[in-house]
Amino acid sequence: MKPRKIDKPFFFLSLALIVSGVFIFYSAALGFASRKSIDYSNMIFNQLVIGLLAGSIIAFIVFSIRYKFLKKLAPFLFIISLIAIFLVFTPLGYDYNGARRWLSIAGVSFQPTEFLKISTIIFFSAWIAKFQKRNEKTRFGVFSLIAVVAVSAIPLLLQPDFDAVLLVAVPLVAILLVSKAPLKEIFAYGGIGLVLVLIVGMSFGHVRDRAVSFININEDSRGANFQVQQSLIAIGSGEIVGKGYGNSIQKFKYLPEAAGDSIFAVFAEEMGFIGGVLLIVLYTAWALRGYKIAHKTKDNFSKYFITGSVTLIIVQSFVNIASMLGVLPVVGMPLVFISLGGTALMINLCIVAIILDMSSTVTV
Repeated sequence: MKPRKIDKPFFFLSLALIVSGVFIFYSAALGFASRKSIDYSNMIFNQLVIGLLAGSIIAFIVFSIRYKFLKKLAPFLFIISLIAIFLVFTPLGYDYNGARRWLSIAGVSFQPTEFLKISTIIFFSAWIAKFQKRNEKTRFGVFSLIAVVAVSAIPLLLQPDFDAVLLVAVPLVAILLVSKAPLKEIFAYGGIGLVLVLIVGMSFGHVRDRAVSFININEDSRGANFQVQQSLIAIGSGEIVGKGYGNSIQKFKYLPEAAGDSIFAVFAEEMGFIGGVLLIVLYTAWALRGYKIAHKTKDNFSKYFITGSVTLIIVQSFVNIASMLGVLPVVGMPLVFISLGGTALMINLCIVAIILDMSSTVTV
């Protein structure tokens, strides 16, 4: 059996992001080493052993299975992910920072939301590909999107996790846009959906607080705007070339979630404006290469999955960077491949593996 010819540029861009992520995360995580309230060793274990090592092994298995078999499993994966989301409301689930989003099984904690994001993309891609002709001529795709998002949103809003609802919806909209669904239907219902999203979002106190804090970003420096203001201080103090790897000051006392949501600020403080720009360029190149593979593939399922998954990753990453720069409200989205989160890293490695498998059928 001949080895598959994967897309090498995409592979090396992914590898560059993953390897860079390990070094950036390790430096940022040092900020927690001196805090007695944080289990530093457990944090490193979850990220590097469960996320990176176990994730790489699972990603290799996924790559070996082949995406066509994954397409057959699409409905089951979606159902399993929904069941896992509802399990957070059982004794297996636990609260953190006022939200119930985690499961703990045999001492290992993980977020089923990450599994839901990818299973939703797999399911919706397979569904639209199966009913391609109906999707092109009717409102079938739009109504399918509404149904999938609605079903997924119920357990997510109960947690509550409004950000995750957006991260389920946005990739599916991207899939519809490349699926030849009627554009007027997408924009018409999309407009209605946007209004509903705003109404639902504003019904949650923490979402309203974020919006108010963003509008008054220069106020409440010790409260709601503490994180973004400390992030701007970190980024600004990095200047052009930064303070050097490991030399961030903000990560030790001032930046909340230094290895999580605020990790770009730590990186920019240490590597400066040049480092920050290079990281953004790397993400952009990765996304463009992914979209190019999607454009070239002749298989609709592959086209839709790559489009949705690349959109999922790049939206999270750019929203994270924008929020640290004060351009968008702080919404808790991660810098993918880099931010703390073993489950997320594992799932994103699997996404890369699936795209590489799909790229083996494409000449780009």
